[in-house]
Amino acid sequence: MKALKVVSMTTHLKKLLSWGLNGNSWGWFHCLAGGVIAKAVLMAGESPSRAVSAVVIIAVIWEGVEYFLETGAKPAEVYGSAERFYYDAAGDILLAIACAMLVV
Repeated sequence: MKALKVVSMTTHLKKLLSWGLNGNSWGWFHCLAGGVIAKAVLMAGESPSRAVSAVVIIAVIWEGVEYFLETGAKPAEVYGSAERFYYDAAGDILLAIACAMLVV
């Protein structure tokens, strides 16, 4: 049973790397936005943890907006499958957080 979970986790990581990071043509924008937002929050006098928290909140909200506006709540039509959209969204959020953490 544990071997099945390891295989499943490996599959998820491969899909995240392939669809969410390597195949993500807008990932650079999310990374840039994460860094700029974090820097703006720091310049406003807030703590590094608040800067990263702000990026997390904005990134999650943005992906929600993207889900409804870009895909019309039908991600399979735009991304080929709903699963691809979810991995793309996860990659976008992780890239924004990673860049924010580099800035702080």
